[in-house]
Amino acid sequence: SLLSLVLLSIFFSPVGSAAYIQDGASRSSRGSNDDSIGIGKGSKVGNGAIVIGGSSKAEAHTSIAIGYSTKAEGEGSVAIGRDSIASQDEGIAIGRSSVSRSKQSVALGARANATQSEAIAIGSGAAASSIQSVAIGKNTKASGYSSISIGYGANAAASESISLGLVSQATHTEGVAIGVRSTSNGNYGVAVGSSSTASYYAVAVGKSAIANKTRASAFGESAQATAERATALGNNATADKKYGVALGYQSKTSRDSGQEGWKPDDTSYSITGNTLSATHAAVAVGDDTSSVTRQITGVAAGKEDTDAANVAQLKALTLKISGDGGT
Repeated sequence: SLLSLVLLSIFFSPVGSAAYIQDGASRSSRGSNDDSIGIGKGSKVGNGAIVIGGSSKAEAHTSIAIGYSTKAEGEGSVAIGRDSIASQDEGIAIGRSSVSRSKQSVALGARANATQSEAIAIGSGAAASSIQSVAIGKNTKASGYSSISIGYGANAAASESISLGLVSQATHTEGVAIGVRSTSNGNYGVAVGSSSTASYYAVAVGKSAIANKTRASAFGESAQATAERATALGNNATADKKYGVALGYQSKTSRDSGQEGWKPDDTSYSITGNTLSATHAAVAVGDDTSSVTRQITGVAAGKEDTDAANVAQLKALTLKISGDGGT
């Protein structure tokens, strides 16, 4: 390679201790020394620096610029690729038109852009524009402090947010979006799964899971928690009432809080149909095959035929029967 030939010619030159300035290169106005290497018409080289390529500049101490019209402007900086720029100390820009604008920032890939200190942008068109932000993948963006964005078109736009997956979006503080087209659009929201969505302090886990109200939780494919603090657990479960809970496949909350329960004063009622036989499998809170049992506490009196009854209703029913017997 050209670089290998250059190094060999320097090492075996009878004046190997002198600077190597060739093919129209010149010393920087800042000065150069015997450790400098400059090759290329119109290029400029500084102390201990290396420049290879026409119109390129490596004028800062120990900087490296390789390629046409590259610029390594910070001490110890590296710019490789046509029109690449490493403008601050220890910055690295590799790839055509890549840009490292701040101290210790890294831009790798055509048109990659790392503009704040210690930022990392890897991939064509990737942009890391906040301190310690990381953007990996074509056209990814990490614009929040210490944010992380990985995947084509992914966007981590807020402080300490994380966006992983094709076109995923984490737009608010410490939001997390993981999965293709996942979206966290509220502070501390967590969305995991393809096309999942989580709002403020909410959690959505599963393909197309939605928790789009404050502190809502949705777990399972297409589970939806669409009211404040609602919980939906299971495929297609829907909790659309405030504080409501839906457990199991296709479960759906249907009543708000505050509903009055049934009182046992009706003596002529029969049990038939789905009030007698379940249409779906049971919700288990233990295991009746292995003696694992739990109590369910805090249950209000049931009202409709398919509601659960609590102990207070059973006690009232006992009193009614005793009264009918005349005792």
